[in-house]
Amino acid sequence: MEQALRPQEELAYIRKLMAESRGQVADDGKPSIMWGIIVFFGLLYTYYEAYNPDLNYTSWVWMGLSVCGWIYMFGWVRRKGKTQPSRTFASRVTGAIWGSVGISISLFVFSTMASYWFERPIELHPIFIAYVISILLGIGYFVSGILYEIPWLRWVGIGWWASSLIYIFWPGVHTLLIFAGAELVLQVLPGIMLLKKYRSTQLS
Repeated sequence: MEQALRPQEELAYIRKLMAESRGQVADDGKPSIMWGIIVFFGLLYTYYEAYNPDLNYTSWVWMGLSVCGWIYMFGWVRRKGKTQPSRTFASRVTGAIWGSVGISISLFVFSTMASYWFERPIELHPIFIAYVISILLGIGYFVSGILYEIPWLRWVGIGWWASSLIYIFWPGVHTLLIFAGAELVLQVLPGIMLLKKYRSTQLS
């Protein structure tokens, strides 16, 4: 009899986890806003340097921006741990997903840059970085939209996937500006919307 009840208990437990996460947004959107702004300005500088070959500071600019971003993330995670000691099922899953996305993007970008530093460049167009980042961000937003039951977040993920086609089929310097625009529309703007939704759920 005990064995027969286990599947029902497991199903009830899963329903309980999903119910406690429904309507609760644990992501305040601040990381999305911060990274979107950092990447936006990094892309603008990269575009500027592409037309000023005498300059050679792109790697240093990106390294400095990345360090600033990860310092912010370290502080953000610590504050989250103190203010929200108990986390919902959805927040744990999305935290793991976005952590994986962030680490994957960082490893890919750093290894690509390092290959040029050591004069062993990867045989890929540099714009391919934008393609990979867009695919990974699409996964993060799409899954987050499902877990939090926010339909427009899924469309943000689809938007990232759609924009990735531009970088793979029409690569060029001009795509830096397209990627910068995508950071504002598909990263900063959703972050602001998540921040507003987060604050409204905290007040309710």
